[in-house]
Amino acid sequence: MQRIRLEQAGAGMVLARKVENAKGMVLCAEGTVLTAALLERLGRSGVTHVTVEGRPVETEGGPTLEEELEALERRFSSVAGDPLMEAIRERVASLVRRRYQREEAEAGDGGAVEQPQG
Repeated sequence: MQRIRLEQAGAGMVLARKVENAKGMVLCAEGTVLTAALLERLGRSGVTHVTVEGRPVETEGGPTLEEELEALERRFSSVAGDPLMEAIRERVASLVRRRYQREEAEAGDGGAVEQPQG
């Protein structure tokens, strides 16, 4: 999941979170596939950012896998030795590794990203 500026969003991307206006009114539900017309309407409604599935936009200077795992270790350092927290840390680390593997595989396919529905 990635939060991006509306200008970075493109047709075919899938919303990972609902989009609300300033008054809290839901404009689009989670799982909505973006279209050019919908992006234009969101812009006219004052929406500046959306959260989409995957990581479709390259960001300069994003953290490496090693940096994310080091940050995870730091976050869990205060609860080291707690079996439940160790299990949670391991699960999160596994999910982070899997995300990086998926992103590398997608990049190998020319950047094609499968867009889940719903």
